[in-house]
Amino acid sequence: MLSKTTPTDQTALVVDDYARQRHLLVAVAGAGVLVAVLLQLIATRRGVGLQEDSAAYIGAARGLLHGKGLTLPFGESLATPLTRYPPFYPLLLAGHAITPLDVFGYARWLNTGLLAATLILVALICRTMSRSAAMPLAFASLIVVGSTRFITVYAMAMSEPVMIVAGLASLYLLMKYLADARPQLLFASATLASLAALTRYIGVAYGVAGAILLARSRTQTRHRRATLVVAYLVGSLGPLAAFIAYNVLVTHDTANRSLGFHPSGLRNLSRMLDTLGSWLVGTESSAQGIAGLVLCVTLVAAVAALIRRGGAHRATAVVLVVWLVVYLVLVELATAIVDATTAGDYPRILTPALPVVAVLLASALHQLMSMRSRLGRLRLALPIACVVALAPIVPEAVRWGRSARINGVAVTRPAWASSRVLRTARETPRGEVIYSNDAAMVYLLTGRHVFDVPSDRDVSSLRRNSEFDAQLARMRRRLARRGGIVVYFDNAFTPTRRQLTDALRLREVVHERSGTVLRAARQHP
Repeated sequence: MLSKTTPTDQTALVVDDYARQRHLLVAVAGAGVLVAVLLQLIATRRGVGLQEDSAAYIGAARGLLHGKGLTLPFGESLATPLTRYPPFYPLLLAGHAITPLDVFGYARWLNTGLLAATLILVALICRTMSRSAAMPLAFASLIVVGSTRFITVYAMAMSEPVMIVAGLASLYLLMKYLADARPQLLFASATLASLAALTRYIGVAYGVAGAILLARSRTQTRHRRATLVVAYLVGSLGPLAAFIAYNVLVTHDTANRSLGFHPSGLRNLSRMLDTLGSWLVGTESSAQGIAGLVLCVTLVAAVAALIRRGGAHRATAVVLVVWLVVYLVLVELATAIVDATTAGDYPRILTPALPVVAVLLASALHQLMSMRSRLGRLRLALPIACVVALAPIVPEAVRWGRSARINGVAVTRPAWASSRVLRTARETPRGEVIYSNDAAMVYLLTGRHVFDVPSDRDVSSLRRNSEFDAQLARMRRRLARRGGIVVYFDNAFTPTRRQLTDALRLREVVHERSGTVLRAARQHP
């Protein structure tokens, strides 16, 4: 005798299924967050990673706490206004003053929390695409946590993690608004987009993408759409515009960068493909370019499948794709007009795209897996193929974690504690001056004010610096009047160490593999 299922029973089954899916999603998200946090803490055991931009952020935070505002304690003056970078990340770093941590320990724990927040946002966005989002979330989390490119950025005192979290949260709330039309969601999305832009200039991509998505919405009248677009642009980009206007009024400079025209070429495209490929095959593989090309082709197919699917999949995919296109276009415009060196920094610049790409790929795979009748046996082969494709990620992440635990990530303060070069800089008498072709890092590792050695090339356009002779003459007079040292690191900087030594009549006093200290004798009148 067949039993009948009542409507009440069916409702109970649906509720139970929903609860099981939610619990599974929470379990997968929690596992991803736990693994990511442990990997982050292991990698930064020797301290948070540092580089030139870190010095600007930390220096500006210290300037604010010392009552000098957002200024840099290195460079040509003792308090150079912060214009090259937006202000939000230094403001966050200044928050270490209310904790028992120093700024370096605070940056480490801040980024650990941001990494956890990133994975939670990935889970929420996966959930908007599908109720049974556990499988795509596991796939997306593996790509995000397993990518050493991505984890490296979070292990350093840099602003990308803040921008990524604020930007992803902005996109998530915009998705909810497009489905629900609650004004508070739009206001919160615009606010978070403004924080992304105030963290990095390229963060304007979130505000621009949001305006485009609102403009193409068909649920509002034309006049209403125009009003929403203007309001969103003002809310998301207005604070950054005010910061730039302040810079112009105070320093007569927008962002301390010279504009030009140096368009991207095929070499930059190759660098971009290498970066994308390294997300899957690691940083030491020779197949990065091929993997990047395969990833691009797969991504296009995945987006097409999600958009054709319709419903929540289509709506969420459109939001992510519009942002991704806007972001890549702005990156290339920045390379062509603002900073020709951007292409050399693709591993960091393209980091915000990784979670978006991971969600799109994972969701498309999940949709293909659900097409039982069309795929047949291929449905069983898909997860196996994905596991094979992602196999290099795990050993690469393990290798990176071991190396970071022993050596640290990039530059760390303990690694330079015994450097004779930096010890000489720290012990230089206060009345003398210190110059360096990496003034930011020498300041960060010694706490001393350091002047920039002038370069004969503009750092943004890579063209000849027309003011080089005047800057070199000013450096010569300052060294002759006060005496001092030049800390020189052998990298791609020009003029070379030999050229600088001959031009300024310097003598070598310390030399080690990390760098060289050159001394200038004080010339009495």
